[in-house]
Amino acid sequence: SGTCTIDLPLDLAGTDVTVSLGIQTDAGAPVDNSSATNRVSTVIVDTAPSFKIAITPDTGATNATLASLFKAVATDSILGTVDVTANTVTYSGSVTDTVNTDLAGTNVLLADLGAVNLVVSGVMDAFDPNVLPAGGSFVFEANAFGLGVNSVADTATADIVASTTLGGNAGGAVISFVADGTSAVARSAYSAAVTAVPASGSDIKSSTSLTSALQSITRDGTQVTFPWTQTGTLGAASGTTSVYRIGNLDATAAGAVFVEAKNSTTAGYINPGIVQVAATIPAKGELVLNSSSVEAALGNYGRGDVEFTVEANSTSLTGRQFVVRNGAIQQVMGGTVSQDQN
Repeated sequence: SGTCTIDLPLDLAGTDVTVSLGIQTDAGAPVDNSSATNRVSTVIVDTAPSFKIAITPDTGATNATLASLFKAVATDSILGTVDVTANTVTYSGSVTDTVNTDLAGTNVLLADLGAVNLVVSGVMDAFDPNVLPAGGSFVFEANAFGLGVNSVADTATADIVASTTLGGNAGGAVISFVADGTSAVARSAYSAAVTAVPASGSDIKSSTSLTSALQSITRDGTQVTFPWTQTGTLGAASGTTSVYRIGNLDATAAGAVFVEAKNSTTAGYINPGIVQVAATIPAKGELVLNSSSVEAALGNYGRGDVEFTVEANSTSLTGRQFVVRNGAIQQVMGGTVSQDQN
């Protein structure tokens, strides 16, 4: 036995490098269960992303308050953090190695990271820096990467970009926001698209990207649950229609109205989640919907319980469901089991 050394030039093009080898005698007999047609393969260069990106949603509630007419949020304005570090790969379930920049075994370092590009997506109505008096923006805490703080808001494209040479120690960069104080902060989901760009002098040539969810922004509001409802499709068979009425007792208009199917009897029903069905309820006015209009928003859930959310105080609202069949009207009380028991 002995060691056979083969010196081959390699041109790495971003894919794994695999060597296949077969040994046979001059007569073509296999050696060690291998031959020219039965080769043994092994990966000699395993390629992996140079940088590891972690996007972590914040856990502290970010809730726009009714008291501020949704122009400010309670608790904090943090949506999450972004962390960019050298990537590692674990082999055989126990051996963890830092990704190398060359075949000589040089580890990826912070000096190889040239820029972090960040794009935040979501409803940006309250984050326009041109709205006075305060202006609005998202804040990417770039000093966590050894930079000064970058604060940029572009409401046309909803892009927030931090891109410059990095120094110091890589760590979690906080993504937060400053509302303009004039526009209402919307109820919205947000996500971050992060790209780690190699430094110009690095042996790394490809960027690493990740898109993931940040924390959502919620709003104060009132939830009204109506049990035992049916869609227009189901009700057409029996001549039954559900009618929903939400009244506004206040002298000012209520906010938006949303509806969600909490359960369903339709096989394969795909629940769209919370769907807006009205932009407002007029002052001293009402919102009336029926089985067909709710089905238009939620799809054919069949029979189920639906929950309305109104951006208004509960003391300003009334809510009732009526079932109409063959000209007869029956009122169905709203609420959950726990509310019925009280």
